[in-house]
Amino acid sequence: MPLPGFRFLSLSSRGNLQTDLPSSQAGKTAYYALRWVSTRGERGPWSEVCAATVAA
Repeated sequence: MPLPGFRFLSLSSRGNLQTDLPSSQAGKTAYYALRWVSTRGERGPWSEVCAATVAA
């Protein structure tokens, strides 16, 4: 599990970061925390928490 209160949404490679949220979430604030995982499965530290408004 990532950070307390967060849930895993997706795994991305090569910097293509995108998550699809339902339209019912439009206008709400989503909070994100990211980290790198090496090809050997080694996990880096969590980033600072970032916030963004969910688009319609």
